[in-house]
Amino acid sequence: MIWFERLWRRRKLEDELKKVLRFHIDQRAAALIARGDGPEEARRRARLAQELSAGVPRGFGSACRGALCRPAVAFV
Repeated sequence: MIWFERLWRRRKLEDELKKVLRFHIDQRAAALIARGDGPEEARRRARLAQELSAGVPRGFGSACRGALCRPAVAFV
């Protein structure tokens, strides 16, 4: 059952990471909306900024399968 514990822990860690990244993207989007951008454009720019700051190449999430090679932003 060690494999089950590892799987559970990994999913829990990924879920927590999704929450943190979503929070930061939402904060950045809110700042962009306050600056005058539309909601969709603000969200798109916030996600792009997060990808660039993490050093994740665009499209990397679709080219690589598996949780270790997907950028966390793809989960958001």
